[in-house]
Amino acid sequence: MLFNKSDSENNGINGLNRLYARFAGKWHNAVLRLGYLDAYRLLIQFDKDRRVGSAEYVLDVGTGTGALAMTFLEQFPDIKSLSLLDASPEMLQEALLNLVDATCEVQIITGLLGTKQIEYSSIDTLLCAHVIEHTPDPLESLQWFHKILRPKGIILLSVSKPHWCTSLVRWRWGHQAFLPEQTCEMLLKAGFTDIDTIAYLSGPPGRTSCGFRARKPE
Repeated sequence: MLFNKSDSENNGINGLNRLYARFAGKWHNAVLRLGYLDAYRLLIQFDKDRRVGSAEYVLDVGTGTGALAMTFLEQFPDIKSLSLLDASPEMLQEALLNLVDATCEVQIITGLLGTKQIEYSSIDTLLCAHVIEHTPDPLESLQWFHKILRPKGIILLSVSKPHWCTSLVRWRWGHQAFLPEQTCEMLLKAGFTDIDTIAYLSGPPGRTSCGFRARKPE
C-alpha cells in the first residue's frame, strides 16, 4: 500500500500489513456496518453524473476487501478491466470473493504504491479509499497516481479528516488525517484539475472522511 522507504518506515509497513492480515476476514463486515458503502456510492454517483465518456481501465489502489471497487461496478458494470492493488495478499483474496460476480476482467496486484507492475498513462479511472493517510509522503502518492492515469483520467478519493473518532482510529492504525482543503491543495500540487469535494452525509463516514473527485489534464 505504501512506497518503499527507509528501514524504519518499512518496518512500520510490515507491522501494518500483519495487522491487516489479522483483520482481513472481518474487515468487510466492519465496512458495511459503519456505512462506508453508502458513502462510496455517493462518491461514485457524483462521478457518474459528471463523467464525459466511459470508464474502461480501472485501478483500485489499496483496495482492501474491494468495497470501493464494488460500489464502482454497481454504477459502471461494463468496464473492460479492473485491477486491484494492495500490499496484503489476505485482503486481496477477500476482495476477489466480494467481486466474484464482476463481469469484467479482474486482476490482483500484490505490491506497494510505485510498483513497476502498473505502467504510466495506463489507467483511465483510479479509485483510492483511505490510503494516502498511511503513506510517508501523501503528495508523492498523488503524484504517482497522476503519472499512471491517462490524460483526462479521473481520480476518486476517500480521505480521513480530523475528528476525535479519527484520533481513535489513528491510535490503532497509525494513519494521518487532512482537512478537505489540505487534500485539495495536495491534489492541485500533484497536477490535478477540476477538483470537487464530496461531503458524506451521515454516520461514521460523515464524521471521519471526505470524498474527492479530480481530473488529470490533457
